[in-house]
Amino acid sequence: MLVQQKDGQRLHQIFLRQISSFHQTKDPDILGKAVAAANSYFSLTKINCLTDADLKSFKDLLLDSEYLDFKSLRFLENSVYLIDCDLLISYNSKVIHQLSHLEQVDYELYLNAWTALTNIVFSLIQQKQNSVASHILNQLLTIDLPQQMAAFKIRIVF
Repeated sequence: MLVQQKDGQRLHQIFLRQISSFHQTKDPDILGKAVAAANSYFSLTKINCLTDADLKSFKDLLLDSEYLDFKSLRFLENSVYLIDCDLLISYNSKVIHQLSHLEQVDYELYLNAWTALTNIVFSLIQQKQNSVASHILNQLLTIDLPQQMAAFKIRIVF
């Protein structure tokens, strides 16, 4: 809502509260919320308000789990503008590799995986990594979608 309202000041205030709370508690869920606020703030202002240490803690959190779950996918999909290309590409491969398993486990988890994949592509385009983004989109277009997603379409416009 704040992104739609272009309210960067309130997003920044939310970030500051969350990151302060993370520094006090070291709770990874709070770090995920802080990074989501920083990611939204960055999408509006192109200013990264995360320190290198906080970003490293977040990347370590993302890389900590071998298997994707709801939390790791939500963290990923809400942080793509702050993560470097190499990690996005690596995570993209991880998500695609586990996609069929996620579909079997939980349909909502499967949808979150698709959201993360499309957000990765958007971030790579913004980082001017068009050839990588195009390669990933071509990979995505080869995946057979389940019946529930029959209306889901990917339109490629560069």
